[in-house]
This record gives sequence, structure tokens and C-alpha cells, in this order.
Amino acid sequence: MRKRPRNARELRQALAEDTSRQRQLALLESDRNPQLRRKSGKVVEIADKLAEEERTQARTDALVSARIIAMAGLPKRRTKAKMLSRTLRLGKDSWLEVSYHTDEDAELPFGEDRFVLAAIQHLAIQQGSPVVYFEKVNSLLKMFDFDTGGKGYARLRQRFDRLSNFSIRLVFAATEKELKERSSVQRTFVVQEVALPTRRQLKAAEAGQQMLLVDGHSYSYGVRLSAGFWDILQDQQHHLLAPVELLKLFIDCPTGWDYLNFLIARCGRARSSTVVGHDILMSLFKEGKEPDRNTIARLQKYHTLIMNATRGNLKASIEEMGYQPREEGQRGRPKKQWGLKINPSDPIVFSGKKIISADFKG
Repeated sequence: MRKRPRNARELRQALAEDTSRQRQLALLESDRNPQLRRKSGKVVEIADKLAEEERTQARTDALVSARIIAMAGLPKRRTKAKMLSRTLRLGKDSWLEVSYHTDEDAELPFGEDRFVLAAIQHLAIQQGSPVVYFEKVNSLLKMFDFDTGGKGYARLRQRFDRLSNFSIRLVFAATEKELKERSSVQRTFVVQEVALPTRRQLKAAEAGQQMLLVDGHSYSYGVRLSAGFWDILQDQQHHLLAPVELLKLFIDCPTGWDYLNFLIARCGRARSSTVVGHDILMSLFKEGKEPDRNTIARLQKYHTLIMNATRGNLKASIEEMGYQPREEGQRGRPKKQWGLKINPSDPIVFSGKKIISADFKG
């Protein structure tokens, strides 16, 4: 019977001796993190399922969304800011700036709002229409195991209120400097119309109830995406496919969700070895004023869970990359910096995509 490693040195030695035990790393690492501890058993389950699908080439249940949106996450927590900007390097001579905006009297979407945004993108692509409509509103809640009771529905309405005032601005350029020179690019609203009436509204004024009209049929519940955002979604080369079970691993952890999507997007498009620099990692995943080393420690835990769940199909590693340049007048030891090394990777969505189903009409 094998002994449980007592420290990091023994753990590394055990993994080196037996690669089949690599997925146990997630269990050992998560012992020290209350938020991740309960995910440990799920990691092994997901790894076994993906490995079986790879072996049999079975279709993987996948969520489809716009790659450029998935890579630039929304705020993790409620914020008073009315604008948020993310800068990404997509490849050689390819930079992208994603700006999120909201109205002065509204809030930017945050936290679990990103899951709802991903769901309506997926369903719009599935139904082949900018109008996402459904007979039962709890179908949307069930996609990510949200509360389907009254409180869950009330929170869903609040999320759509934020998404209704939400607009995006995408700027592409060959260099980071050119991004700053293209300020004339127009913003595009994401959602044009939302119909989520309460039960009381449905019963009280059936004749006057505003409903979405699709192909001559009216629906009580639905969302109409703006024409501009629908144009973005229809570009298939920018679709991102992520296994649903793997996404659910981070359903209560928005930063982990963002990191997973970012990792899948970058690894899936890699044609050679590249490095995502320290500054970009901090701009995407740092929470508040936490020290950089804390951000990296958190990303390492997410990274370990993902690597174990996908059994190494994603070829990436977080590595130390020397020290940050000293600022003028800075004293003491120089601060370390890290990078995310990306290599060409194997697929984790096998035999194309299998659109997930959840009692939707269409």
C-alpha cells in the first residue's frame, strides 16, 4: 500500500515514479483550500469521463460561446466602475482590446452573470437565431444547477437587468500601441430585449403582456440579442467549445471559470510555444489589491484541477520568469514575475460538439 506523501518533495517524487497518480495532486493541493476542497472528488470523475470519451471518440457535451468574450472575463465582484478594459495578445501581430461598458445609472455585470451570458450565447448558436426563447424559465437555471425557486428567478431577473444595459467594444490591431490609436470603434449592446414576466404579470394581463415574437409565434420567456452582437456570434472560427462538466467545476468560482476558458482558448489555437506575460495575467485574473504571488498561487490551484481533469491534454504550465523591473526609488528585493507557457495541445472536446439539451423549444 502506497504512503500518502507528507510534503511537497515526497509528492513530486511520487508523481515522477507513477504518472497514473498525477490526478491525485488535485486532492492533495485542495486539502489546504476550503473553496476547492469539495471539488476534489469531482476532478477524478471528470477526468475518467473525458478519458472514456477520448478512447471511444464519443461526443462531448460542450458549451459554445464567442472565444474573444470568454477570454476577457467580466468583473469578479460588484463594482462602481462603469467601464472595464482587457487587453489580450491573440498571436503574432494580433492584439485585442475588449472594453465593457454600462449606463451611468446601471451596474456592470459581475460574478455569476458571466454564466448567464455564456448560456444565452450558446442557445442563440444552437437555435440559429438572435432570439433565445424557452417555454420554462427554469430551463435556463438548470443549465448550471442554479436555484430554480423564487429567489433563483429573482436573481436571474437582476442578472438580465445588468446585461440589458451592457455593451462591448472590440478593437483589433497588429501591435499594442495601435490599440490606443483606434478610439473611434463603436460599442455594441449585447441584449436588445428581455421578456421575463412574473407569474402575476402573466395571470393579470394576458392580452396586454409583452412577449417576444419569433416566426409568427409569441413566447413568454426569451432574450433578443442585438444585431451587432449576433454578428460576432455567427463567426464560427471564433467559437470556443468547453466541456460542460469541466465548466461546472467552477460554477461557484468566476475567476476559475475565466481561467479555464482562457486556457482552452489559448491552447486550442497554439501552433507553437508562446508565453502569456505577467502583466496580462495580472490584468485578467488579479482580484482587488491582492499581492501578485497570491494571484499566482490561486491560479496554480485552478491550473492543477484543470490539468488533472483533462489528464494533460492541455499543454500549459505556470512558470517563474525572473523578476519584475524595478520602479524608480524602489527598495528591497525585486518582485518575482510569472508567465503562462502555452504549447500546441490535444483536443478536450471529442468528435465535434454535442449541443447540450435542457427542454428548449426550437
